[in-house]
Formats: sequence, structure tokens, C-alpha cells
Amino acid sequence: MQESRPARERRLARETRRGDRAQSELIGVVLLFGLVVAGTAAVVALGGVAIDDAKSHSEFDRAEQVMTLFDSKAATVALGDSEVKTVSLGRSGGQYVVDESSGRLTIVHENYDGAGSDETLYDEPLGAVVYHAADGGTIAYQGGGVWSAPADGGATMVSPPEFHYRDGTLTLPVVRATGTSTTSGASSARIKAQSRGDRVYPDSSATYGEDEDGARRYVNPVENGRVVVKVQSEYYRAWAEFFRSRTEGEVEVYPGTQTATVALVTLGTNGDFRMPAERGSIDVRGMAEHTLDDFSIALRPDDSDSANFNNLQWSLAAEEGDQQFEIHLRKTGSSGCDIAISTSVYYSDDGGDTYHGWYDDDAFTTHCEDLDGDGDNEVLLDADFVDNGASLTYKKLQKSELMHFKPGELRESVTFDEHEADSGETYTAGENDELPLSTLVSHYFSLLSPSFELIVYDKNSNTISESVSSGRVVYSGDENYVTYLQVSESEVVVELD
Repeated sequence: MQESRPARERRLARETRRGDRAQSELIGVVLLFGLVVAGTAAVVALGGVAIDDAKSHSEFDRAEQVMTLFDSKAATVALGDSEVKTVSLGRSGGQYVVDESSGRLTIVHENYDGAGSDETLYDEPLGAVVYHAADGGTIAYQGGGVWSAPADGGATMVSPPEFHYRDGTLTLPVVRATGTSTTSGASSARIKAQSRGDRVYPDSSATYGEDEDGARRYVNPVENGRVVVKVQSEYYRAWAEFFRSRTEGEVEVYPGTQTATVALVTLGTNGDFRMPAERGSIDVRGMAEHTLDDFSIALRPDDSDSANFNNLQWSLAAEEGDQQFEIHLRKTGSSGCDIAISTSVYYSDDGGDTYHGWYDDDAFTTHCEDLDGDGDNEVLLDADFVDNGASLTYKKLQKSELMHFKPGELRESVTFDEHEADSGETYTAGENDELPLSTLVSHYFSLLSPSFELIVYDKNSNTISESVSSGRVVYSGDENYVTYLQVSESEVVVELD
């Protein structure tokens, strides 16, 4: 039977729709397959990167552990009693290299003579055993420590170097790594002692400057100036952080030369000293607050002086920035052996506009003794500023009661609260408020610390003979000073198999 035209059109429309659906389904399947393939490829690619990253981090961490083990073995060879040690480096995708030119350690004693002269005590390459990771990161054994520099930047310390600072003593057993070998994959390192504990400082056979008779030698205690330790290294920032964590010294970094430095000041005059001549100075340096244990002087008359201290006016004065300080001694009593000596203590922290003033008219008394054995007694003054019973009153000072500074305006009151050891009490002019001389000297020295110079002023220079006078000052150093320096050098040869 022949289809009617309308029926045929309806049938063709249905077939067309079925074809479109079939075609759409096919396209959907193809698109879905493509998405699956692309997703799988992305997962594989990203997973591969993640796996590679994890593997790289794992190898880097393992290399750090290997280097830490290497460090301990090297220490027993360089500083202990083992001649040879072997360390398994394991298997990795990186490379181990011995670079004996890597890094440099320099020790300089600056201003060792008080006149600006510097002495280089040590200056040698440290050498390093370096692990180079595939991603560009490095781990190095250098200077007796282990240092890490990942590829993403920054340097950190994994284990500390051979650098020990405690109570003013710097101990630095330098360990140098030498050798030229390189290895990849499975390997081991053989560490052999080349030299051990060669003395650098102290060394009485070495001298500062030119080698002349009487020249200053490399001996302790270290005096004048400061000791500066310089490390030039790819890991200089990590070295600087280590210096900051172990000392209170002045730490500097110099990115241009990849150098870290730490400066430790030496203590100045500490112990017995010969009295400096007029306008000479007693150098107090590196003093910690409230650690003055002893401060005393022994003033002796000039041989030609027949006045026996009748003209005595003698001071020690210091000026540091706006700070001014003076201890003034003056004859106030009658002649003879037992002459009363007044004491004035002056302090200003604003350049002399205002000041603290303390005074006692008989803080000390002279005595007589035949020092030269000629049968005649000489008048002597032994003044102990720490161990004595004298107390001074807070008051306005007269011009005659100071020698170097001119008193400005006396502060109406003063409170001792700058330091933990202070009482926190307030002392007022006109109230007869007193303090022991020992407390005053310790307090004002603490305000002037850590470093200052006490300059000798002798108004009548034929009264005191500074050349036969003496003194003693004893104090503890703060946390950026060095008194004893112990430096030695050991060398290990590293062979990689």
C-alpha cells in the first residue's frame, strides 16, 4: 500500500531524530573517552611530578642525615683519637664532591696595640664535602658543622660547627677538609687525619707585627681592641645566625662577598696596673653591669715634694658622649701622717647641663711609711673605692670640689633604678641623703659600661708621682667580650669511593 505523503513525512522525521540521537551518543562517547584519556595523562603527569618531588625531598633529607653522621666521624678523626673513619654515603641521584677551596676562616685582632694596628691571627680555606642534589640544592660539611641550602632558597645549620664561646673564652678548633674527589650513586667516604691540634693561639713563638725582641707575643689574656672572626661561605647567613645564637658579639653579614663576621671585644685594664701619667687613661672595656669587684689606687708622692700632699688635687674622669663622670680627691685635713682626704663623685648624662653630686670631706686618710729606706717617712694615700666604710652625701658641688668638669645645675633628686641591682630609692638634695662610696662607684661604672676610659688629672703634678703609683681594678666582662683565645688547626683528607 502506498504511503500517504503526510505519513512518509512523519516517518522521515522520526528517522532523522533517531540518527541525530545516535550521532550525539557517538560524539558523547568520543568526548568522554577523550576526557578520560586527558585526565589520566594529567594524573600521571602530576603524580609523576609529586613522586619526583617526594623522592627528591626524601633523598635530600637522607643526605642531611648522612652528612650529620659524616660530621661525627670527622670529629673523631680531627679532634679524637681515630686515625681513619669510613662513612657509607648510600645511594642517591645527587653527587658528592670534596672542594678544598670552599669557604675561608679569618681571625683578626683589631687595634691590638691601642694605636690602630691589626694582626691577622689566622687565614686559611676551610674546605668542604658537598652533596649536590639533582634539583640544585646543596648540603655541606664545612668548618666542623653541617649546612643546608635547599633549591628553593635559604641556608640553615643542620649541626653546629666547632666554635665554642663561654665566659669570655673563645675556643675554636678549626677543622679543614681537603681532597679533590667526586662520586655519584652508591659510594663511601674515607676520612683520614692529616694533622691534629696544631696550635695557632696562644703561641709564644709568634709575635704581633715585626719579629723583634720584646715584641708582643700570641699569649693570653687577649688585650686591647677586639677579635673578629670572619667566615666566607655560601652558607654565610646560616653562619651569622649561629654566631647570634652563641654570642652577644656584634654580628655582620656582607652579601657581596658572602661573608659573616662576629666581633668580640677584649677586656681593657683588669687587675693590677701602673698608674698612667697625667692625661693618660685606665681603659675599662667589656664590663658587665654591677660587676665591679675591686677598684683601688695607691698614690705615692713625688721625691722632690716636701709638702707631703699639702697641694693634693687629683681626679679620675671619664666622658662618653653626653655622659660625664669624675672622682676627685683633695686634701682637707692638717699636715702630718694622718691627713683627711675629701672625695667628690660627679655624674651627668646631658653633657653637664645638670648633674648628680656626692661629697664627703674625710672619706680617706693618708698614712706614713719609709718607702725608699732613707730614714724619712713619706705620706702615702691608699684609696679603696669598693671596700671601705665611707658614705657620701647628695649635694651641690663647689668648683673646688671638682677638677676636670665644671658643675652645672644640681638635680633636685636622683633615683637609682636603671639596673636590676639598683635599690629604686630616690635621694634628694638638702635631705642629707647618703650612699656608700662603693655603691656610687659601682652604679656609675654600670651606667658608663661596657667601655670607657678613666683619665688621670693631677692639678699639681709635682705632688703625685704617677710612675711609682699604682692601682687595681677587677670586673667581669659582658657577653660580647673575649679574654682567652684558644685556636688550633686540624686537617682531614677525604677520599670518595
